[in-house]
Order: sequence, then structure tokens, then C-alpha cells
Amino acid sequence: MGEKHPTDYYVQFENVDYYLDLGNHISYYRKKAKLTQEQLAKRVGISRSYLSHIEAPNAFQKCSLDTVFKICHALKIEPVQLFLPLP
Repeated sequence: MGEKHPTDYYVQFENVDYYLDLGNHISYYRKKAKLTQEQLAKRVGISRSYLSHIEAPNAFQKCSLDTVFKICHALKIEPVQLFLPLP
């Protein structure tokens, strides 16, 4: 296998808005659940730093569907809620 290119870890420009919305929704539901980033990251099995990058409005961090599903499970929400307008 070849080495990963640095851009493999970040979002393509045309997808930025989707990742921004996803991170914003994760942050909203995490706060609604009264969890810190550290607490949610521990439940999901990722680092707080990685979760912070997912939630950050300027980091555009890619994440796998598996990670999204684990986050949803930890927050007790359905994955579709991350793609609907916030209440």
C-alpha cells in the first residue's frame, strides 16, 4: 500500500458545507446531552482532539460513517438527525 496523501485526511472543497453542518449538529446534540468533548470521545472510542476537529467550524476533518454511527449511538440519536435542520 502507498502512503496517504495529506489531502486524504481533509474534505474536498465541494463537500465542506456538509462537514460543517455535520460538525455543528454533533456539537449541538453533544451539548444537549450535557456531555463534554472528552466524555463523548471516550464513549465513542476516539480522541478528544479528533472530536474537536470534527466539531470545529474551520477544521473540515473527515470522519468515517462508522465514527458517525458511533457518535449517534453515544448521543442516543438517529443518524438522520445529523442531516436535518436543527430544532
